[in-house]
Formats: sequence, structure tokens, C-alpha cells
Amino acid sequence: MLSIIIEYILNAVFSAIPAVGFAMVFNVPKESLLKCAYGGAIGYCSRQMFMDFGFSIELATFFASSIVGMVALYWSRKYIVPRPVYTIASIIPLLPGNPAFSAIINLINMNAHGVSPELISMFIDNALRTIIVLGGIGFGLALPSLYYIRYNRPYRLRVSYSKQRFYKKIQNKKKNNRKKYRLKYEYDNQVDNIFT
Repeated sequence: MLSIIIEYILNAVFSAIPAVGFAMVFNVPKESLLKCAYGGAIGYCSRQMFMDFGFSIELATFFASSIVGMVALYWSRKYIVPRPVYTIASIIPLLPGNPAFSAIINLINMNAHGVSPELISMFIDNALRTIIVLGGIGFGLALPSLYYIRYNRPYRLRVSYSKQRFYKKIQNKKKNNRKKYRLKYEYDNQVDNIFT
């Protein structure tokens, strides 16, 4: 049990370092560097935890980036800082460096030594894993903010499209009725003016 806790602490420390480094490269304010480190540690440790529970790396990365997105959304609302300040640096430890590197090496080997079925299958496997993990990171980061935007806007904007069309139809009928009454009133006035 103690070895698992020490492993998670070391993973947190060593994943916070590149998160802070990339935050400094991206010119993040000094006040936000510590939160970027926390975000990187939270993301990597949660992915490792999901993988220890038996999830695949793709699904674990999706859940971990969703957690990072929720935490960054909370921080951005609390400290009034744009959300990408926290999320961009925090997802750096989640990027699939090993499968991407292996895919490029397999591609270079195919170019240098000729194409073989083993190299093609290894290249496709690594490239697809890289693409799926990157898609999971993107979708996982976008999901919390989409959910927040959807359910924290005024009720009038939340009304479904069919209800909006229904309300618009009622408003148009009211306008048309007003036009009819106005035209009728103008016609009556004209008739009265003729006979007077």
C-alpha cells in the first residue's frame, strides 16, 4: 500500500514539472503556475488510477482530461482567468509521446528498409492509438465547458427549438391580429371621414 502511495506521489511530482515548464513557455502569469502544476499532477495521476482499475489508455485519458477540464473550469470561474491558461499546460503530461514516436519510427523504418506487413500493422496500431488519445484529450477538455455553458444560461435560451418556434408562431399571430385590427380601425376612420 505504501509503495502505491509513493508511486502516485512521484508520478504527481514528475508530471507537475513539465506542466509548469510548458506553462512558463506559454507565458502563464506567476499566480497560475502552481495551479498548472496541480492540474498536470491531477491529470496524470487520475489517468494512472483509471489504468490501474483496468481501463484502456484511451478511455483513461478521456476521463482524466475531463477531470482536468472540470477543475480548470472551476479555477477559471473562481479566479477570473481564461480556462486555457490552466488546461493547455495541464494536459501536457497526458500527451501520447511513446505511441507517436513509435509510429514515426515505424514510418522511417518502412522508408529505409522497405514495407513489410509487421511494420504496417505496428505503424497503424501506434498511429491510431495516438489519434484516439488526442481525440479523447480534446473531447474530454471540451465536455465540461459545454455542459457548463448549456446548463448555466438563462432559462429563455434553454427552451428547445420546437418551443421557440411555437412561441414565435404565437407572437406572429399576435402581430398579424394587431395589423388586422389596425387596418380595420384605419378603414373605419376613412369611412367615417367620407360620410362626415
